[in-house]
Amino acid sequence: MSAPNKCCALASIMKQSLASLSLVKYLTWMVLAIAILYLTVAWLWKPAFIWGENRGIYWLLFVFDWAVLPLAIISLLGFIGAVLILLVRLVHRQSGLRPWALTSGVLLVASLMLLVASFPAIISPSTHLGSTSAHGRVYHISGIIALMDINYALYECDGLGFICQQIYRSGDYSLTGPMRAKLVYDASTNTLAVDVEGQGIIYVYNLK
Repeated sequence: MSAPNKCCALASIMKQSLASLSLVKYLTWMVLAIAILYLTVAWLWKPAFIWGENRGIYWLLFVFDWAVLPLAIISLLGFIGAVLILLVRLVHRQSGLRPWALTSGVLLVASLMLLVASFPAIISPSTHLGSTSAHGRVYHISGIIALMDINYALYECDGLGFICQQIYRSGDYSLTGPMRAKLVYDASTNTLAVDVEGQGIIYVYNLK
């Protein structure tokens, strides 16, 4: 291969390497941003929402619980990959160590943040148990695990069942089997009852 062709090939390889590194940097900072968001949701928004202090997106509760741990694992694998690339470059005494060192550091921080954010999802996960509608509003019932017990929570939502506010949370019930509960609307009394299998009706809400 002639000298001009070698130069062109080297320039092309360097260009591809820079593009790949730019993509890795972008993804790394995006993972960190997601980790900050999940940490905020886990320790600020979720406790306030499941105790009825704030309104919020009901389905976000379950998306968060299911997604946070896999995201932590993916981030951790990315950190391990970045460290391996850094070590290979060190062994071969290649240049460009700083970007990979920064990438591995950011991914480590993101992994730790996501692991911390996953604790509430592991310790106190929520499970959707049923829904019904009445007077143009949607009502959801969910089960919230608290150590070895379960609480039942009733949410009142907009017509789409999207933005909700908790209006009732039960005391502790022993978790002896699968969580089964339903909402029963009685048009004659304009009430909504929380009916738990094995416990009967534990709460009756008077609709406005």
